[in-house]
Amino acid sequence: MQFGRDTEEALFLFDENIAQYLRELSNRAVRLHAVVKIRESSAFRPVMNLQSLLYEETALVLWFTGQ
Repeated sequence: MQFGRDTEEALFLFDENIAQYLRELSNRAVRLHAVVKIRESSAFRPVMNLQSLLYEETALVLWFTGQ
C-alpha cells in the first residue's frame, strides 16, 4: 500500500506504460513476499507443492534482479 501511495504521482506524470510497469512491480513484490512467508512457514508445518513455490520464488527473484 505504501508503494502505491509513493508512486501515485508518477501515475499522473507519466504515460500508461509506466503505470503498468509500476503495477507489475507491485504485484510481483506482493507475490514474492507471500511466497517467502509460505516457504518459511514450511519449517513449522507441511506445505503442499513446496518445490513449485521454490521455483516461483527463484523466478520472481530473477525477474527483480533483471529490473
